[in-house]
Amino acid sequence: MNRDGFSLIEVLIGLIILTMGVLALASSTGYISTQVHAADVRTERSTAYGAAAEELRAMDFDSVQDVTYANARVVSRYKVWWNVDSLRWALKNVTLYSEGPGYVGGRLAQDARDSISMRIARPYP
Repeated sequence: MNRDGFSLIEVLIGLIILTMGVLALASSTGYISTQVHAADVRTERSTAYGAAAEELRAMDFDSVQDVTYANARVVSRYKVWWNVDSLRWALKNVTLYSEGPGYVGGRLAQDARDSISMRIARPYP
């Protein structure tokens, strides 16, 4: 056994292992960047939904009505509109729709559509 240092084979094997690790790290950087951007887009869309939901909750129960796409509210980069269905005299189901930047099939689209539902109850007197 030679104790004078590393052999050329040991150095080459070490460099190959180090190279594979650096390449794996570099290849995951693009994926991580895409996921961070997708999270930003989802957060912005959720904020638009939240603003519309707060607007609906602030309305008088009887005045909550449909808003068509043509009259959609613009919140940041998103258009938000909704349909209202009366379930009972004291309960309405509201489906909120949005259009704006979003990921569809793994690709960023500027006109991606999404929807979410919520219920609004008549306040107890």
